This record gives sequence, structure tokens and C-alpha cells, in this order.
Amino acid sequence: MKENEIVPGFTLKDFEERLNNLLSIMDDNSLFILGSKKESYMSPNVKYPYRQDSNFYYLCGVSEPECYLVIRKNNESSQIKHEITLYVREKSKREFFHGVVNGVESLQKLFGNLIEVKPVKGFLRDLQGHVRNYNIIYHDPDFDEGLSDFIVKSGGGIEEFRGEKQRKKVIYPDSLVSMLRSRKSASEIAHIKKCASISAQAFTELMKKIRPGMSEAHVEAILEFECRIRGAQRLAYPPVIGSGDRANIIHYLTNNHLTQDGDLIRIDAAAEYYGYMNDITRTFPVNGKFTAPQRKVYEAVLDIQKKCIEYLKKHTTETITVHSYHDYSYRLIIESLSQHFNISKSKNELCQLADSVVYPHMVGHPTGMWIHEDIPTRDDKLGPGMIITCEPGIYFSNQVKEYIPNSLLHGIGVQIEDDILLTEDGIEVLSHETPKEVEEIEEIMARGRAQHPMYFSF
Repeated sequence: MKENEIVPGFTLKDFEERLNNLLSIMDDNSLFILGSKKESYMSPNVKYPYRQDSNFYYLCGVSEPECYLVIRKNNESSQIKHEITLYVREKSKREFFHGVVNGVESLQKLFGNLIEVKPVKGFLRDLQGHVRNYNIIYHDPDFDEGLSDFIVKSGGGIEEFRGEKQRKKVIYPDSLVSMLRSRKSASEIAHIKKCASISAQAFTELMKKIRPGMSEAHVEAILEFECRIRGAQRLAYPPVIGSGDRANIIHYLTNNHLTQDGDLIRIDAAAEYYGYMNDITRTFPVNGKFTAPQRKVYEAVLDIQKKCIEYLKKHTTETITVHSYHDYSYRLIIESLSQHFNISKSKNELCQLADSVVYPHMVGHPTGMWIHEDIPTRDDKLGPGMIITCEPGIYFSNQVKEYIPNSLLHGIGVQIEDDILLTEDGIEVLSHETPKEVEEIEEIMARGRAQHPMYFSF
């Protein structure tokens, strides 16, 4: 980490700004309670690798379980306007088994006067008094049933929270934090650009090394390896590695078939870098050379994607929502089916075909710390600081071959996805380093075969 960073990429000033922004949208006389992600087990005594809850990490940067962040916002007339407390595990002999924890003292030095750090063993005792004193409580009742029961009991019983005598109100904390996370700061944008560069280099290396006959699992392993040796903690989500007709399965996760000479492979995968991630998809030929039919579909999708990216630039002068953005892409898909692929159907029939199989997903969604970031509704305006994907696709699955007159197109599925930052004066394609032009892909893959002539699966 660099000097003054609390976690890689972010300083105390970043977390102070986030907490102040949260306080600015909390109600007066309110209590905010957020727990860290619970550990989960694949079998008794064997834990899954731990990943912190994104909202918790966003607000304090701590990556340990068994922690709680509590924020008390008082009335304007109060002498103390707010208090922020972080409850964490203490250092103990457990570290010999489970790894070093930060502990109270080291975290207090990091956070200074911004956050008071206390041992987690005192959390429930303190919480009991807080719940009695505040009438608005930001808490997720589904997070921990036992904790929710404790809050209700501490607040005077269920009648205090519902019914005619209700005095206390529970609000999901996600509703506040998601609002803050939707607009990325300069530090976050720089961090996500670093992540995008890792993903781009990994895709480029994969294009060099992939060969017909490799298993989809081998392809996945290469991509994860190339991401992790460049600093990524993991892949951002379970990757889609679909070759041949499996490229037409939108969320194909089996990844256990052998690739064949002549297949296209659709890969939806990207890196996660210290809490932030990309969402990138590329489709390319396993043998390094597009056939004429494959290129026809690919270039149709690429043309649609470029037009959709241009459309996003209008957010600075027009009201653009996720719905209007998708509707624009949908019209382009319908036009392409009719004009480029000679599917002679009525507009209604083309729409039914697109909805069911050929284009059954949205053109994009916000992304950042979650692969699908929350937005209040798809009709809310998109604006500067948001990152949204652009991921049109055309899927000519063998299931719909009776609608496709050209049999050479059967089984071809193509999707191209990039992450787009909306700025004050336009857009920036954050994943621009990841190759997507036909000539560039073929040149990289040819170069890879020259560099690694014997790279193959066992």
C-alpha cells in the first residue's frame, strides 16, 4: 500500500468523505447498524475464502468477519452531532489458526478521531442502550435473526415497531449506501481503471494461449491465473466460458466441455481488485480465425455496441435511463435481424424472437463493488460518476434454427461487453484495453501461436 492508505487505493480522507455523505442523508435521531459478512463453510471446519460485505468495506475498509459499524446521528440541537463506532475482534491465540487480525489498537491508530474502535464483545451491551434512545433504526432484519430479535426486545418489544403504538421505524441500510455507491469518486474510478487494466491483460494473454481441444475449465484457469498474478484477489464472479452452441446460454457456468476447432467461445469474466470489479465479455474464435458467418454476426454486434456507447454520450444533454438505453439497443437488434440476416418476419414476430432467445437480456446495468450495482429503478436518470455496462448480444442458438434462413449461422452466439464511465462531458470506456476489433483479435492470436506453438491441454 502507498503511504496514508487505509486499504489499497483509498486514504482516511476517502472514508471520512463517505461517512460524512452517509450522515448527510441519515435522518436526525437515527441509529445505523451494519454488520460484516458472516463466514461460510464448505464442510465442517473448512471455510470458504472470505469476502467482506461490499457496503461494510465501502464505509470502513475492514476485511474481517465478526465486526459491526454503528453510527448515531443526533438532533441538530445536540452538543454531539454524531458518533461512529467500529466493533472488531481482539487479537488472540486464534491467529495461529486463522491468520492475523488488526485488533483494536492498530485500527484506532489508523482511524484516529474519525471512528472510535472497540472490542466486539461490548457490541450488544452498547447496542441495547442505543436502541432505546433512537426511533429510526437503519438495520437489515434479514442479516441476523438473533440480532433482530435483540433489537426488538431492547427497543421495548414488537409493539414499538409496528401497530397503533409504533414509535420506532426500521429502514434497510442498503437503501442509503447504494445511493452513495452509485456515483464513483475520483479514487474509485482510478481503482476500477487499475482493475480494468488487469482484466485486459488477462484477456490478451488468454487469446494468445487458447487452442482447440482445450477444456473450458482450462480456459477459465488461464484467465484466473493471468488476473491473479497481476494483483487481482479473485475473478469478480463465476465466469461464463461457453464454446460452440454453449455460447448461447447466457449464464452458462458448467465450463466443462472441450472446445472444438471452428468454435467461437464467449467469455464473460473479469478481475476483482480490492473490493472493486469489472464486467467484461469477449467472443472470439478458438482457432484464432473468424469464419465468414462468425464475422458477420460478430461485426453486427460490434456495430450495435458502438452505437449504444455513442447513445450513452447523450446523458449530458438528455434524460437517459436504463430503460431508454435498453430500448435503443433493442431497436438496433430488430433492425439487424431484418436487414443483415434476412429474417423475413413481421415486427411482432421479430420482437418475440428477440425477447425469447436472440436477445433475452438487458443491454446494461450499473457496476462497481457488485457486478450488478443497485439503482432505485430502471427509470431513474443516469448521470456523471456512474459506471454502466454496454453488452448487446445476438444468439442464434440451434433451438431457433428454423427461423434463421442461413444454416451457416446456426449455433453462433456473440456478445461484447464493456464498462462505460459517464462523465460531466461525455463517456470513457474503462475496458478499452481489452481487444475487440476483428483484426486486432486475429493478430494477437496469431502472435500467440508463434510465441507458444505447443500450448495445449492435457
